[in-house]
Amino acid sequence: MKCKIFLAIVFAVSLWSCEKNYSTETEIGRMEASDLIYLGDEYVEAYFINPEFVNPELELVEKGVCYSEKSTMPTINDNVSYIPFCSYDGTAIVKLAHVKEGIKYYCRVFIQKEDAVVYGKLFHFTMVRNHKGWAQKANFSGKSSSAVGFSIGNKGYVCAESLGEFWEYSPASNIWTRKANLPAGNIAAAFSIKNRGYIVLNKENNNFWEYNPATHRWTEKANFEGESRTNATGFSIGEKGYFGLGNNFGKEFLLYQDFWQYDPNSNKWTQKADFGGEVRYSAVGFSIKEKGYIGTGSNSTVLYKKDFWEYDPVSDTWTQKADFAGGPRVWAAGFSLEDKGFIGTGLSAPGVNNLRKDFWEYNPVTNQWIQKEDYKGSARIYSVAFSTINKGYVGLGGTFDYSMQDFWEFTP
Repeated sequence: MKCKIFLAIVFAVSLWSCEKNYSTETEIGRMEASDLIYLGDEYVEAYFINPEFVNPELELVEKGVCYSEKSTMPTINDNVSYIPFCSYDGTAIVKLAHVKEGIKYYCRVFIQKEDAVVYGKLFHFTMVRNHKGWAQKANFSGKSSSAVGFSIGNKGYVCAESLGEFWEYSPASNIWTRKANLPAGNIAAAFSIKNRGYIVLNKENNNFWEYNPATHRWTEKANFEGESRTNATGFSIGEKGYFGLGNNFGKEFLLYQDFWQYDPNSNKWTQKADFGGEVRYSAVGFSIKEKGYIGTGSNSTVLYKKDFWEYDPVSDTWTQKADFAGGPRVWAAGFSLEDKGFIGTGLSAPGVNNLRKDFWEYNPVTNQWIQKEDYKGSARIYSVAFSTINKGYVGLGGTFDYSMQDFWEFTP
């Protein structure tokens, strides 16, 4: 299992150098450290704020994490994991090699230039066996139970559908932080591409917005070119976003199966092959590697779907796969994680007694569904779901009578 535990560091800098004398108080990054890392989760996250402060005229040679089970002040002469690059916000994911269960390790990040090595503040962790399944996290801090979500890197984002209220969730700190509101409400679907988030609105002009977490700003992009709708489905494959299906309960009861591709490089929408199944709304969608998947949903107020389809963007074709093993379902939650797909919760038939909390894993290699541990929150509809590198998250939503704010983390 390839997983990541989130750590953040605030560095009190110390260094050695025979040629230069640098400040020992300059902040180069931060890390919110945990004292436990689970076996199989041998990943840490380092966040570098300003690696150029160490004599900007000198070339940056290396940066990374050094760690040791013996030395309480590890250096680059001990175990080292180098960082090839950082993401848009200076975050880098580092794998620690050759760590053992039950052993306490001392760890520091470092920046190496031509004539100096700068070390961050010492922290330590102990390897323990990994917990699998569901764990409750901090309740959502916003006001809406009906919302959409996506992830960018190691953070999750949730936007209230009607209010435009926008929140960031940090798995490292287990804290929700309010961000800049979406400039308008009434959301059709959301997805992320690399280091940007995207939301399609269901207003008549089909506004389409891009969120940049580095600047915390929204930018309006090219309007969606299909008909206005709600309860649509979106996901991304590589550097493209995909959006379609849904319904319009306006003057006419309209259902859709059209499917569109968005290219952020050209800022253009292109219509692709219609979804392979019947028209529907509130279907689950996600991507695994280079393929997209859509299933479940409804095409009326009483007919719920269980069929499941794979989309190949290269051939622009849909192929039907094994039906969702949980049976017909609408308003379910789903995400992909570690080359598997996951679907659960939702409504299996009309009526409050048919709210569900079962949870299923799809393997695209074997084309089989396996039932996993039931969702630990209450049975519900309208849940928000997304995944980071090694965890899945499901929460919010509600029943027909009340909304919920609880939020849960899933470890496969």
